[in-house]
Amino acid sequence: MDRKWLYAVGGLLLIALVGGGIFFFGGGEPEEEPGLSEAERVRQNTLKLAEDYYENGEYQRALDLVDSLLIKNAEDKAARTLRDQIIKTRREEGEQQAMTAEEKRRAEEEKQKELVDTLSELGSSLKDGQGQSQEQSEAQSEESKRLQEELDRKRQEEIARLEQQKREAEERRAQQEAERAAMEQAEREKQDRIQKLIKQGLEEMEEEQYIQARGHFDEALSLDPNTAEAVAQKGESFFREDETSRNNISKAIQYANEAINLDPNLWVPHNTLGKVYSSQRQWENAIDSYKRAARLNPENADILYELGKAQYRMGRFDEARQSFEAAIHNNNQFVKAYLNLGFTYRQLGSSKSALGAFRSAVRIDPTNDLALFQISELQKARENYSEAIEALEEAVQLAPKNAPYWRNLGNLHYRQNNYEKSSKAYQQALEIDPDNAATNYNLAKVLLDQGQESEALNYAVKAVQLDSDSADNLYILGKASEENGNYESAIQAYQRSLKVDSRYLSSLVNLGKIYDEQGKYDLALKFLLRAYEVDPDSMTVNNNLGNAYLHAELYNDSIEHYSKAINKKPDATLMRYHLAIAYIETQQREKAMNSLSELIKIDPNYWDAYYKLGELMFADGRPDQARQILERLLDKNPDYERRNEVEQLLS
Repeated sequence: MDRKWLYAVGGLLLIALVGGGIFFFGGGEPEEEPGLSEAERVRQNTLKLAEDYYENGEYQRALDLVDSLLIKNAEDKAARTLRDQIIKTRREEGEQQAMTAEEKRRAEEEKQKELVDTLSELGSSLKDGQGQSQEQSEAQSEESKRLQEELDRKRQEEIARLEQQKREAEERRAQQEAERAAMEQAEREKQDRIQKLIKQGLEEMEEEQYIQARGHFDEALSLDPNTAEAVAQKGESFFREDETSRNNISKAIQYANEAINLDPNLWVPHNTLGKVYSSQRQWENAIDSYKRAARLNPENADILYELGKAQYRMGRFDEARQSFEAAIHNNNQFVKAYLNLGFTYRQLGSSKSALGAFRSAVRIDPTNDLALFQISELQKARENYSEAIEALEEAVQLAPKNAPYWRNLGNLHYRQNNYEKSSKAYQQALEIDPDNAATNYNLAKVLLDQGQESEALNYAVKAVQLDSDSADNLYILGKASEENGNYESAIQAYQRSLKVDSRYLSSLVNLGKIYDEQGKYDLALKFLLRAYEVDPDSMTVNNNLGNAYLHAELYNDSIEHYSKAINKKPDATLMRYHLAIAYIETQQREKAMNSLSELIKIDPNYWDAYYKLGELMFADGRPDQARQILERLLDKNPDYERRNEVEQLLS
């Protein structure tokens, strides 16, 4: 027995071991069981494919397939068993590969030692047989030759068998690859079908066909119950269908949460929850959900816009500003975002930035009447009334049926003392909304200013009919009644307004005036002193108190209040004349003449001031100055109604 013989035996054993391994791993294919569901067929095919990858040493691809099954069903025993087997085998191979170079060297030395021992034994045997006969040697040689031939024959047979197994393995591998490709194609086709169904559902939702939309989502889920997007869009459809329905809200929340469990990185269900919470005015929860949606889909301007609205509702105006600006960054044509950014800047006290935001909205959409209205309001706050009127006139042209726009336009024209345009704007507002108490009040007021007392009374009556608890409405009714000469009705209306608001200044003053004119000075002073308590610095209150005290012959009190009124309005003429009368009554001629002289400077055509000043100068022993004053009076106004009295003084 020589070294070749040993190598032949070793090779034969190795071939046998390899062949056994091939036979072990290359078992026959299991037949497909009839009557399986589509989902179960896919599961079995996936397991089969994973086993093939495992047998070919592609452990990671095998694990990926097994994991996909376990994600769908964590209790799948076959998948779990195969997973554990793959992990164990890969770990064992890893351990084997991790054997150190020293261990490999020692193992090789051990093999060499065994080979040397074997050869030594063989050498001893040969030495012991040297004494054998020549015949025995020849016999052994023949036997050795025969064995060598037998080994060669068996080796050739084994090689042929291995080649056949190799061909069969390659055919089997090709078949598996084809099956795997078919499975992958089927999976792609299924996913394509699912996406097509979801797209159809979304299109139906845009058309508000929510039942049909859910039909498409359900069909997608019948192909794969774990399609998170289909579940999420189904929840969204329930919310859009009716956000006021408890049932719809409940289902929207249910499906949104299911979708999140299937895929935590999908933004749609978080966005749906944000909408649900916003509809329930649960702003904190809404903000949290919108923030999650925005993190998952930061390029979506709508999510950021809705987040900004929720933050605005919570009074977090600076956060809302950031969200609206981020929405505009993603979509610089987002008109609603510009509008809400403008409102937010107003809350932050930045009227300039607010004006810029509203102007941007108009630049993108020139037909946006709301943005124009807001521009008008901001310009009005700045007292830029012309610009405010210009913007609001554009708004009413775009929205001619918007009564508040017309009412505000009437207010702006009133501020500009353009009573005609003001009354037309109010009338236009009332054509649209005839039962608006504020507009009826405003129109009554402007008509009074135009001297149209009778028409004003009709609108004042309507204002009170619409809202009898308004001190403003009751006051304007009293004012209109007073201007129409119905003083009793006026007094009643003023007193009713004071029952609503005991400190309503205009009603207190006007009651005082009426009672003063009626000679009821105690009543007049009663209401005017109440008005003085409300506003002691009011020019109107002090002037009327001066009148009442003058008529009641309480001249010192009259002088006090006339002086306060004149301090508020130095160019007032009648008050100065009355102050001079009070000075005359208290024998303060010098102050009276000073007051009249100032009055003539303010109004050179105040003829009674000339007459009264000349009269005082004659009484004070200043005839030359008196003549100059009175002659100037007759030169300037030859038709002065008291000319005869002037001529008598001059004669």
